[in-house]
Amino acid sequence: MTRYFYLVPMLFLTVFSSNVMASGWTKSAKILALTASTQQVIIVRLALDKNSCKSKDTFYLDFSSPGYNLIYHSLLQALLHNRAVELHANGVCELNGYEGFSAIRMAN
Repeated sequence: MTRYFYLVPMLFLTVFSSNVMASGWTKSAKILALTASTQQVIIVRLALDKNSCKSKDTFYLDFSSPGYNLIYHSLLQALLHNRAVELHANGVCELNGYEGFSAIRMAN
């Protein structure tokens, strides 16, 4: 019986860790694509291979997120002026294997 007691937490951590990673800032990268989708999210594809989600270079932000308008405007400006950005990824793989993000900063 004791053997199975140790397997349950290990199984939970294995399943849970496949969808959650460390959050934090990405490396600076140029925006390859920026889309406002019909699913009420912004989808951003960067020129990097950052995360362990199904889609390695794509991130999303929900329209209802705090600061959505400012973030979208900043992404458009970066794309227009061909500037690199850093995204604050939340560490969760969700929408179509994309990682969510909550903030943007222009790279130097």
